[in-house]
Amino acid sequence: MKEAVALLFGFGLFCNALLFVPQAVAVWRKKTDEGISLVTFGGFSVLQIVGIAHGLLQHDMALTVGMIASLLSCGTVTVLTVVYRVRRLKREGRRRFAIEALKSQHKFIEESGSEKLTDEEIDSEIAEVREKNVKKRCD
Repeated sequence: MKEAVALLFGFGLFCNALLFVPQAVAVWRKKTDEGISLVTFGGFSVLQIVGIAHGLLQHDMALTVGMIASLLSCGTVTVLTVVYRVRRLKREGRRRFAIEALKSQHKFIEESGSEKLTDEEIDSEIAEVREKNVKKRCD
């Protein structure tokens, strides 16, 4: 009976791991972190690591393997969320930096118009401002 419960428990943990797969696929396809709670998925990942450690210490293979499977699927969502969030924050930071740099160079840009700048235009303006600042330092 104990072995049957352990087998059923391991199967349940495997099913738990499968529940994270649709979220991982959605994040991967959309290439965005929007709508994903990093606290939730990060918390799940930490709990799964603790579960793996507990399974190893208790010599419970069903728990260990199930938690590893869950960590792989949930951890994928966590890692993708971190990667896309860092990219988004960098992009937003570049945009804010560029808008401030453009304003400081006496180029008037209305807030509504500044949102329409492409990443290429922003990168170009940032490079231009940096070149001017380097020339000023050298003079």
